[in-house]
Amino acid sequence: MSSDNTTVWEHGTLLAEAAIVAASYVSAPLTEAEQWRSASWASSESSTALAKLLRNSDEQTIAGMRALTKAMMSISADASVWRDWAVIGCPRFLGRMIICGTVGRYFHDPKYNISPHIIPNYTLHAVSGTMSVGFTLHGANFGVGGGPRHLPEGLLTALSVVSEREHPGVWLIASEFEPEPRPDDQGKPTNDIVVHALALALQFPLDGTAEPQASLRLERGDSGRGEVPTVRDLGRWWEQSEASSWRCRYEALGTLIVDKNGVGRPSSGW
Repeated sequence: MSSDNTTVWEHGTLLAEAAIVAASYVSAPLTEAEQWRSASWASSESSTALAKLLRNSDEQTIAGMRALTKAMMSISADASVWRDWAVIGCPRFLGRMIICGTVGRYFHDPKYNISPHIIPNYTLHAVSGTMSVGFTLHGANFGVGGGPRHLPEGLLTALSVVSEREHPGVWLIASEFEPEPRPDDQGKPTNDIVVHALALALQFPLDGTAEPQASLRLERGDSGRGEVPTVRDLGRWWEQSEASSWRCRYEALGTLIVDKNGVGRPSSGW
């Protein structure tokens, strides 16, 4: 809102918008997140199947699955509600530890055979693929980001998919380790790390499966290179902050804004 009480829509600064109808943030030390692999936190009907699915998954995927389950259950226990939704995985340096261990073992023993589980479970699309299989989601699934600015890349991609209106909604699963692990040649971290994951359910404004809890917007202006945003910061803001909005810049494009004040009108270009 500008000082003369005109909105961003009247100024033509809104580029895209989506309603956030559900969200869930989880975080835990790596040792605790490893225990989530058993999926004991899931319903009795799904825990066995999820435990098998997560057996070889990265801890970011495991945390993302738990966040997604919590967000889904906040709206509906009926998995068919989400059947046609898309899911976007947005990890940061997924598989870094196990890849270091694999490369280290190969240097020591060139005859070492790489596990067939690494590619499907520790590459960029692994998070979204695991969610899609685990909840029988028939919409598109793919990974974005993967690097230090993964979060704004994931938010922007989710906005793009929502604006196409080819799916009832989009799940965005953003995750990271903080601090980044420093693995040894066995692939084990030499420092204390925490895994963070945030699941957001996004829909086109007014399409709503549920009452919007917030909005995600992309606005023109203020597009310089700002601080690198993290899942930890966004998740803690969502759960604890009294501030009504969270912002991060997207270089050469604009500013991404998560606003708890609700959803406005879609831009006329849609």
